[in-house]
Amino acid sequence: MSKNTYKKNRIFKTYSKNLNDYVTSIARSQNINELELTSDITDKLYVCPLCYGLFHLQDINQSDNNNYLTLEHNPPKKMGGKGSILTCKKCNNWSGEKGDKLVQELLTLESFLIEKNMSLTDVRIKIDSNPIKGSLIKKGNAIYIKLNPESNPMAYEHMQNKITENKSFLVGFTLPDHDWKEYSLGILKMAYLKGFELFGYFFADLGNGANIRAVMQRTMDYPAPNNGVMDLNVDDEFLGLHIVTEPKELRALIIQKIVIKKNGNTIEKNIPVILPAPDEEGWGLLGNYHQYLGKTLYIKTEKFSLNQIPLLKAEHYYQLFEIAAI
Repeated sequence: MSKNTYKKNRIFKTYSKNLNDYVTSIARSQNINELELTSDITDKLYVCPLCYGLFHLQDINQSDNNNYLTLEHNPPKKMGGKGSILTCKKCNNWSGEKGDKLVQELLTLESFLIEKNMSLTDVRIKIDSNPIKGSLIKKGNAIYIKLNPESNPMAYEHMQNKITENKSFLVGFTLPDHDWKEYSLGILKMAYLKGFELFGYFFADLGNGANIRAVMQRTMDYPAPNNGVMDLNVDDEFLGLHIVTEPKELRALIIQKIVIKKNGNTIEKNIPVILPAPDEEGWGLLGNYHQYLGKTLYIKTEKFSLNQIPLLKAEHYYQLFEIAAI
């Protein structure tokens, strides 16, 4: 068994156990005969946390014709993430094509504008009116342009002729223009998957997870502004999972650390994401964050850590929030 297969097998069994305990907890709370929900059903199943498709243990093996389970790096591998959960191939490919790539590009661009020594690739450059690919290199406060002659030999030759003839020419560049809504959805997906990694199906099912998945699938709007993403950098002391205790009408924050390594540059940013409390009221309370737009927000939070990931008892999941609310 390869190292990758062993890891997928271990994750499958861990979260299948979590699924089994989740189903058992629900059965008890609703007085359903537990014999109808035997372990033969639940401990051999894994539900993709993004599409909620059902998979069996053999689905950890790659198949050319069928969908199968893949290691999900959260955040993506290029951002320093590690394979800690499983998602199906279709979801992994779909989410990575747009949101993950956009998050990486925008955070790289933001860092380029702030940092003094950094490079930015795939920049749209024009020599007079001729487009050519290249990169920007920032040293101190000076920005240098490095062209890729092979991308447009005629444009490069045009520039060389102008230089030889001692004639002036225009050089300009435009930075990528991205969709900030899609960016925030990419960050929200990372926060959702982090919640699943910590709490498993108690979060994905009980914790308003279905609503979050609907937002990621573009069939529902997120109640909090910017899809719950607070686009600011916070100190490392705030890393981890926090519960908002004050003011009462606000709820949880997950703060995740995103690391990007690209072209020798390392970019770090800790981004708070507002996630709903695990009750019916929690989803609606997210809308209260709109009243704080453009204002200074003072919140009191309680940070907690987990001794076991994922949680295996529903009462433990709710107890975390009950303790924080005292």
